[in-house]
Amino acid sequence: MAVSITSAQATWLHGALLLGLVDGADATSWADELIARYQSPHDSLTDVSLTNSDDLSALRFALQPLCDEAISPDVAAALLDSVGWALTHGELSAVDAFAVLRQARQMLKLPAVYDAEIRDIGMENYLAVNTPGGEAGVAARLGDWLSKFRGSHDRLFAPRRYHLVVFQRVTEAAAFVAALSRWLASPASGNGPADDIEVWSTIEGSTGVVYLSDAALVSATARFAPVPVSGIGAPPKDAIELIVGECNAMGVDETRILMEGAVF
Repeated sequence: MAVSITSAQATWLHGALLLGLVDGADATSWADELIARYQSPHDSLTDVSLTNSDDLSALRFALQPLCDEAISPDVAAALLDSVGWALTHGELSAVDAFAVLRQARQMLKLPAVYDAEIRDIGMENYLAVNTPGGEAGVAARLGDWLSKFRGSHDRLFAPRRYHLVVFQRVTEAAAFVAALSRWLASPASGNGPADDIEVWSTIEGSTGVVYLSDAALVSATARFAPVPVSGIGAPPKDAIELIVGECNAMGVDETRILMEGAVF
């Protein structure tokens, strides 16, 4: 099952709020952007958006239904990247950074490998504070260790990419999406509502353009290989949302009616 990008980002925000790495406005702005993007956003996104940004406990509660049960290695790396960024840019001292890492071990269910690494470098710090001149050395090692997570946050929140499939006739595009919807709705596909499936469309004259997220392309390829992808890009603002996450099986005529709303 694919990992939902939205769930991963919500899990990061929940952890970052708990550790004091972001403020409430970051969470509400994130929710607002997703609400503006999707025609049928998750109800919990609305709850996050409407929560007072100064009430961090309420924001964490509102984010909870969107979060993954466990923190994935990618989300943990993004949290540690944020600690490293704050340390490098003077928002956290080394003492504060070690305190945040201790809180992360105590409050979050981190992947075992990261939990062990934080424990080890924390032990180094504990010994260093009782050794003349030792603190500077362990602070430098902390910075080196955190540097290996650099870029993890940006990758987690990178703009989503979509694979373009161009059909010379709109009916052909509708038939492809309808067939894909039937596959995704079947138990045999192995997909679930938490999977990061997105399918969008536009119509350019008589041509139908279908935009598949990474997860949608994987599923389509598993059923209809090869999928004639012609490039990568983002759906324009007037694109029509056909499938996001869980979907029902659609017929060709139903799909075409939906797609015709994208004429521009």
